Amino acid sequence: GPMGRIVLGLIVGVLFMIGGEARTKNSTYQGSIFLVLGSSIVLLTIFADREIYQNFSSLAGLIIMFLSTAFVGLSSVRHKNEALAITSIVLAGIAPMLTNSASPDVISLFTYLTVVTVGTVWVVVLTGFRRLTFISLIIVFLYSLPIIGASQYKAHEDALLLFSFFFASIFFVTNSTGILKL
Repeated sequence: GPMGRIVLGLIVGVLFMIGGEARTKNSTYQGSIFLVLGSSIVLLTIFADREIYQNFSSLAGLIIMFLSTAFVGLSSVRHKNEALAITSIVLAGIAPMLTNSASPDVISLFTYLTVVTVGTVWVVVLTGFRRLTFISLIIVFLYSLPIIGASQYKAHEDALLLFSFFFASIFFVTNSTGILKL
């Protein structure tokens, strides 16, 4: 039935990620391709579920997608692979668009982006891949564009201002320490 199709898609995606992680020890490029393919399968499976069957809530779908991309990010740290880290952040940035939320909640969205940004900073600290900070900044900026000056978000204005201060300080500190090589 419908739930079986979704579970099968998730299992196939996870198996590709596990196989990719194992293959990365012998061939970095092949393993990375399998990791990204597996994570993409998980993302598209959750997207299909949210579009067609709606077995998972938007939040549950986003958490599963995040865990999938976080696994890829963790593997990029373990194998010191910048391209894999970039792909992981891009997939994490795409994930909220694939949840098909009936009423997108900006507070939840920016909380998710905060988690992704903190994870990105963690990867940068461990690996020194400073380009990731800029990519994370671009993702946050692109999600912020529709909100700037929009009247439907007036009720959340104070919380969004706090998020913007937080993001500005995180990116400032990360870039400053990167420039100073601390």
